Amino acid sequence: MKPIITLRNFALQILPICTCLNLMLACKPTNDSQNELSKLKIFPANGRVISLDTMPPLETLPIGKIETVPLGKPTEVSIPNYSKSIEWKTVIAGNPMVYTLGKDTVLIPKTVPAIHKPVPAGKPTINIAKAPVSREYNPFNLTFLTMNEGLIESQIHNLFQDKKGNIWLGTFNGISKYNGHTFENFNRKSGLVDNFFETGIEDHEGNIWLGFRGGVTKYDGENFTNYTSNEGLSGNSIFKILEDSKNNIWFATKGNGVTMLDKDRKTFTHFGSKQGVPAAVFGIVEDKKGNIWFATENGDLIKYDFRSFSAYTTNEGLPNNSLLDLTNDASGHLWMTTWTGVVKFDGINFHHALGLLNNSWAGRLIVDRGGNIWFGGEPGGVCRIDKSGKTATNITTNEGLPDIMVMSAMEDHNGNIWFGTQKGAVKYSKLVSNLTQKDGLLNLSVSCVGKDNKQNIWVGTEHGGVSKIDFETNTIKSYTTSQGLTNNDITNIMHDQAGNTWVGAMFSNIVRFNADGKTLTHFRDSGTYVVCIFEDKAGNIWYSSRHKNGIFRMNKNDTTATFFSPKNGLPQGQVVKVWQDREENMWFCTFNGVSRLDKSGKTLTNFTEKEGFHFNVVESVIEDKHGNFWFTNLSDGVTCLNYKNKTFIHFTEKEGLSNNTAFGILEDKSGNLWFNTRIGLSKLPASAVQQLASANPLEKPVYFRNYNAEQGYLSFGAGRFDIVEDSSGKIWLPMVDRVTIFDPNQELVKAEKPTVELTNIKLYNEPIDWKKDTSFILKNGIKVASYKFRQLSKWNKLPEDLSLAYNNNYLNFEFVGINTNTPQKLIYQYILEGLEKTWSVPSARSEAVYGNLPTGNYVFKVKTMNSDGNWSDELAYSFTIRPPFWLTWWAYIVYALIIGSVIYAIINYRVEQGVRRVKALETIRTKISADLHDDVGSVLSGLAMQSQMLAFSAKEEQKESLLEISTMSHDAMERMRDTVWAIDSRKDKYENLIDRMRVFAERSLNMKQIKHTFKVEIEDSKKFINPEKRQNIYLILKEAITNICKHSDARNVEILFRQKKNDFYLLIYDDGSAQKKPNSDGLGMNNMRMRAKNINANLRISYGNGYKVELESKG
Repeated sequence: MKPIITLRNFALQILPICTCLNLMLACKPTNDSQNELSKLKIFPANGRVISLDTMPPLETLPIGKIETVPLGKPTEVSIPNYSKSIEWKTVIAGNPMVYTLGKDTVLIPKTVPAIHKPVPAGKPTINIAKAPVSREYNPFNLTFLTMNEGLIESQIHNLFQDKKGNIWLGTFNGISKYNGHTFENFNRKSGLVDNFFETGIEDHEGNIWLGFRGGVTKYDGENFTNYTSNEGLSGNSIFKILEDSKNNIWFATKGNGVTMLDKDRKTFTHFGSKQGVPAAVFGIVEDKKGNIWFATENGDLIKYDFRSFSAYTTNEGLPNNSLLDLTNDASGHLWMTTWTGVVKFDGINFHHALGLLNNSWAGRLIVDRGGNIWFGGEPGGVCRIDKSGKTATNITTNEGLPDIMVMSAMEDHNGNIWFGTQKGAVKYSKLVSNLTQKDGLLNLSVSCVGKDNKQNIWVGTEHGGVSKIDFETNTIKSYTTSQGLTNNDITNIMHDQAGNTWVGAMFSNIVRFNADGKTLTHFRDSGTYVVCIFEDKAGNIWYSSRHKNGIFRMNKNDTTATFFSPKNGLPQGQVVKVWQDREENMWFCTFNGVSRLDKSGKTLTNFTEKEGFHFNVVESVIEDKHGNFWFTNLSDGVTCLNYKNKTFIHFTEKEGLSNNTAFGILEDKSGNLWFNTRIGLSKLPASAVQQLASANPLEKPVYFRNYNAEQGYLSFGAGRFDIVEDSSGKIWLPMVDRVTIFDPNQELVKAEKPTVELTNIKLYNEPIDWKKDTSFILKNGIKVASYKFRQLSKWNKLPEDLSLAYNNNYLNFEFVGINTNTPQKLIYQYILEGLEKTWSVPSARSEAVYGNLPTGNYVFKVKTMNSDGNWSDELAYSFTIRPPFWLTWWAYIVYALIIGSVIYAIINYRVEQGVRRVKALETIRTKISADLHDDVGSVLSGLAMQSQMLAFSAKEEQKESLLEISTMSHDAMERMRDTVWAIDSRKDKYENLIDRMRVFAERSLNMKQIKHTFKVEIEDSKKFINPEKRQNIYLILKEAITNICKHSDARNVEILFRQKKNDFYLLIYDDGSAQKKPNSDGLGMNNMRMRAKNINANLRISYGNGYKVELESKG
C-alpha cells in the first residue's frame, strides 16, 4: 500500500500558514544614535623632493645696517601678590571644666523614640545647567553659577558633595542638586520640611540628610522623611549635621543644644544645658579618637567622650565668646572660626590669628587635601591660610568674587574649592591663573610669549611692546619705543644661546635685547612684519619677513644673509615658523604646507595638500622625543608625520581636539604634548604620544584631555608662536586679552571610576510621567497603555523591569556621567543587548535612540569615560517589548491547535479514504475467492470425478488418458484453492499462513513417507499480515517442499517459521544426500527468487549437508 500522505503534500498544506506567521514576525529595528568621535586613519605622506641644484641659486645678501642703542629704563611694577604674613598669638590651654553624666548636677540625657513618617518625594523641577560665568578681571580663575545658570536661588547658604559626585547647593528658597549637566531643584512644594537650608551630609548608606531652619529632611532617593521636635528632635533650627564613626548622626541646633540619632535610627538623645551643652551649637566634628567636639555660640569649645563633657572657654585660652564653625586637619589639630578670626588648637596651645578678613567675622571653614585652610567672611570675601600657616590670601570682588558675603566653603572630589555667596556658587580651580593689563602688562592684547635662559617669561603685546616677568625681582618690566624699541606691535620673541632676546615687530625691523641688559641692536634692513625668528644649533639666525616674501638665514660669523624663496623650491613665500630637528634638518611652515631642508642644504621635501596634508596654512611644528613631527593648522587641527614611515595621522574636533584652529605646540618634561587652540588647551598624554610612534599606532583609541571654560580657560588662543613651560612646570599661553598660566601640577588625576546614571526614558521623543495603571495618548497620536513595571527606581524615578506593548517600541534613553569638574569632557559608549552585538563608537552624545524594536527581552547598557581616562562600571537596564496578542504564546498554542486540527482532518480524511478503498478491495477479494471456489471449484471437482469414474469402465487404451485428465483436474483444483486462499481477505492472519503451510507439508511429505517437524515461534498468531507477503511465503515453502518430494532421498525434514514484530524467518532443511536437486520444470528456482524479491526478503539455498532453504526479512 502507498503512504496515505507525503511530506511534499504536508508542506503544501501548511505553507500559507507559515507565510502568514513569517510576515507577522518580520520587523526591522532602527537605531538613531550618532557617533561623534571618528576613528583615526593613516594616510600616505609622499613628499615632493626638489634638488636645489635644479633651481636658481640661493641669493646671498648683506645684512645691512646694524645699529646698537642704549636700552632705556623699563616701566616696572611688582608681580601681583595677594598674600600677607600671619601673626599668630599662642596661648597655653588651661584645664577644661569637666561635666560627668549622672554626677553632681549633670543629668543623664533624655532619650525619646524616633518617629519616622516617610512620604513619596515630590518630583523636582529640572533645569539644564548653563555654562558657568566669571567676572572680567579674574586672576584666581573663579567661575560661578546663579539662577541664570539653573539654580533654584542665587543666595547659597551652604553646599556639600555626595559620593557619586553630585553637589547639593542649599539656599534660602530650597536646594539644588547639580551633576554638571542639570539642576534638580527641591523646595517645600516637593516635600522638604523647610526652604531655609543650613547644612547637609550623605550618610554611610547613601541617604541625604538636609538641615533647615525648620527641621531635618532625610532623602533616600524615593521618600522624604521629615523630622522636627514632633518626631523627636530637641529643636528645629539645625546648624550642622555629622555622622560619626559609629554611624550615629548628630544635629547641632541654634537654641536647643545637640540631638543624637542612634546608629539603628530608633531613638533621639538630647544633650542640653543640663548636660553642660549650651543652647546654640554651630559646629560639630569628630577627632581621630572618636571624641565629638562642639563649637558653641557662647564661646565654649566642648569635647564629649561619651562619658563626660569637657569645656574650654576664654578662661582656658579661647579668644572670644563665640565660635562659628569647627573642623580638624590631617594632624588632628582643631580649627575654629570666631567673630574676630581663626583659632587653631593643637591639644596643648590655642593659636590665634586675628584680623584676616579686615575685621569681618569668619564663617564656615574647611581644610583642603593640601592642608590649606579656607573660610569665608560675612562680609570679607574668602581667606586662605597656606599649609605652612605663614601666609594668608584674601580674595574679594576685586579679584573676581561675585560678592563678599561668603557663607560656606567646600572642596570637591577633583580638588576644586567651592564657596557659597549671596550672588551664586563660586568654583575656584587651581589649574589656571591669569595676567592682564591690570596686573602690569602694558596692553590688553597678547601676541606671543617666550622664556629666556634665566627662566624669566617674556610677553609680547600689540601696541604695548614687550614685558619681562622677572622672577628674581618679582617684578614685571615693560619695554616700548620709549625704551628703544622701533615698534610696539610685537609679533614674536626668541631667546638665543648667548642670552640675547630677539623681537620681531609688525611694522618695523628686528630688535635684539643684548645679553648685557644695557643695549639694543636694531637690524634696520631686516624687513617689516617679521613673522618668526629662530636660532639653529650652529648659531645662525633664521627669520621670515612678510614684506620680503621668504626666509633669511643670518650667517653667524658673517655679515651676510642667505635668502630662500619660492623660486628656490619653497612651496610658498609666507613662512610662519622655522624649526630644526635632532638631525639638524630645517623645517619651514608656510601658507602652502611644510618644507624640509635636509642637513646638507641640497634638497627640499615639500608636503602640501597634494602630498596628503590636510590644510595648507601651517602654524607651528615640533619634533617629539620619539621622532614624530607635529604640525598645527589654521583651520584643520593637528597633523602627526612619521617621516621614516612616510605616514600622516590627522586630528580634528572629530578625533577629540578641542578646536580645529590650532596654534602653538609644546612637549613638556614628561613627554605630554600640549596644543593651544582657539577655544582651549588640548593635552595628548605621553602614553598616547609613545603609542603613535610605535609599530602599531592605532592599537588603542587615543584621547585628548581638553581644558576650556570649565577649567577657567576663559579667553581665545592667539598667536602662531610658542607656548612655554617654566621651571616649575607651569605652561604659559598667549591669549587674545591676557596671559594664561596653566599649572598641571594642580591637576588631580583620579584613579577611581566615574559614575553614570540613566536619567530619563522617553517614548517617541516624549518625556513620560511613569505611573502604574494609567494610559495616555502621545503627541504623535500613539496610545500608551498596558505597560507594566515592578517599581520606580530611587533618585531618578524610572520604571524597573519595564514591559511595553509591541507598538510602544520607539525608546529614547538619556544618561549622564556625574561630573561637576569637566562635564563636557565625558565620553559615552552604549549597547542594546538583544539587538546589537558591539558597543557604539565612543561619543559625547548622552542619548541613545532605538526605533521600531522587535518584540523581545532587552538590556540597555551604558558606560562613561572621564577626562582622566577612567571608565565607569556598566549601567544595565532591562526591559521587554511584548508581542501583540496574535504573537503571544497562547496565540501560538491556538495556531498550533488549529494547524494540528487541519492536519488531523486531512490525515483522517485520507485514512478514511484509504480504509474505504481497502474495504472495497477486501470485499472484491472475498467475492472473487467465493466465486472461484463455488463456480470454478465445482467444475474442476466434477471434471475430476467424472473422468475418474469413466476410467473405471473404459478400455485399457482409454483408461490412461482419462486418469491423466483426472490428475490434471485435481492439480488445477489445488492451484485454484491456493489462489482462492491468497486473495481471500479473511485469511490475512499469521495463523492462516501457518495452517496452510502445515497442511501442505504434512500432506506432501507423508505421501512420500518423509518424517518432518514443523516449529513455529510467533508473537501473535492473530496479527494481520500483508496478503502479498503471505502468498509469496507460502508459495516459496510449497516450491521447496515439492522439490524435496520429487528429488530428495531425505528421510527427515525440518521446518521452522519465526516471526517478531515486522521480521520473519523461514527454514526448510532435509537430511538428503549432498547433491544439487534439479527443478521439476527448470523455472522453480527463478520463481522463488522473484517471490523473495517481491517481499524484500533474502533467499538463501544451499546443498552442503542436504537441501537447505532460508527466507529472511528484516522490517
